[in-house]
Amino acid sequence: MSVAAFTLNPDNIETFYVPIASEIFFNTYWIPALRETQTVLLSDIIYGIDLCKNDLNLIIKDLGVVKDWAIKNLEKDPLEHMLARINLLELKLPLAFTDVDSIVFIG
Repeated sequence: MSVAAFTLNPDNIETFYVPIASEIFFNTYWIPALRETQTVLLSDIIYGIDLCKNDLNLIIKDLGVVKDWAIKNLEKDPLEHMLARINLLELKLPLAFTDVDSIVFIG
């Protein structure tokens, strides 16, 4: 299993897919980060969440909180990998919401 962000309505926008983590990496690094930071929306990716355009600012803020956690708590390859995926999400998520009705699933 892997965790990713992808569109649920590909007919409305171009195909959108951003990989986040393998199951092992997610369980080892993302879950502790999400539990410790208690982010508002992002913590729910443990179970899977649907995001709409109105959630974008909050999810970007949550990503920043997790990024700060990673910088303080991780080193070397895990840190680089997690930061790369967070940066990719921060860059790509706004592009997924070209339509007001766009939904992005993360899980």
